[in-house]
This record gives sequence, structure tokens and C-alpha cells, in this order.
Amino acid sequence: VQLPLLGQHQRLNAALAIAAVRAVARAIPVSDAAIQNGLVNVQWAGRFQILKRNRRTIVLDGAHNPAGARSLRDAVQKLFPGKRPVLILGMLGDKDWMEICHLLAPMASRILVTPVVSDRTSPPTELALICRRVCPKADVLACPSAADALKRSGGNPFVLITGSLYLVGEALELLG
Repeated sequence: VQLPLLGQHQRLNAALAIAAVRAVARAIPVSDAAIQNGLVNVQWAGRFQILKRNRRTIVLDGAHNPAGARSLRDAVQKLFPGKRPVLILGMLGDKDWMEICHLLAPMASRILVTPVVSDRTSPPTELALICRRVCPKADVLACPSAADALKRSGGNPFVLITGSLYLVGEALELLG
């Protein structure tokens, strides 16, 4: 099956989905053709979603836990070898944002941290502090909003927006 979702981790997710469907096949029968059709036509907004805007490549992924951040990092390195994105990062405070910063910050050319639209947001100043510790030579900026972070990323050809599905959703709205 040619899976339209990018990243090796999505192949594992698809295999797990097939196994789950087969595990309940007696109670909920699903044909092999329906499974294949579902996999071929699957769309998942905000999961390694690539947008092309004005000669820019913008990758959006809601990686909000260390496993997701690892998968995202690996997919970026495989699909965009040697390229260092501007990282727009915003997360909820109840997530393991320190580990996520350690996983994602080193691959960025510049880091723009932003709050997410939630009472549970992690403060951008704290995210910036961790990112600066992980990458002391990196240009790290705490932005007041996702809109401001997108504006400040304007001239960069490769942007990665991640850390929260809230942030990804807001970015998708801002990007039209």
C-alpha cells in the first residue's frame, strides 16, 4: 500500500491500525479492500503536513510528546537531509517540553517559541531558556503569539511548526 502520510512512524501506525481492525474482525468485519482504500486515501492534518507558500516549505506536526518529537526529528532528517529549519515551537505546560526541546532544538537554524492558545500553555520564556541551554549558539526568540512567530520566520525557506496540535491548528488558520 502506498501510504500518503510521510514518515516511517506512519507505516508502523498503519500496521497497528490493520492489526486492530483484524483483532475485532468477528464483531466488526472490514474487507481487505476497505482497509486498503482507507490507507490509500488517509489524510491527517497537522501530522507531518507539508505546505508550500511563496517558495517556502512549511512543515506542521503536532508532536507533543517525546516519541512524537523523535519521529518528527527522524522524518525531517530523512526527508530534508542537511536542511535546518526555523523551528516555531509552542507546547502545553503539562507535556514533557524539556525533553521535546532537547530532541528538536538541535536541528534548528533559529528557534521561535510562542504560547499556544490554552490556559495550559507553557510560558515561552521558559521554553526559550531550555532551548538556549540545549543550543547556546542558537538564535532563540520568545514571541508573544503564533502570528508574530510566523511573521518573524518570513524570510526563511524552511519552517517547522510543532509542539502542540493547538499551535498547528492556529498556524493552519493563519496560513489560510
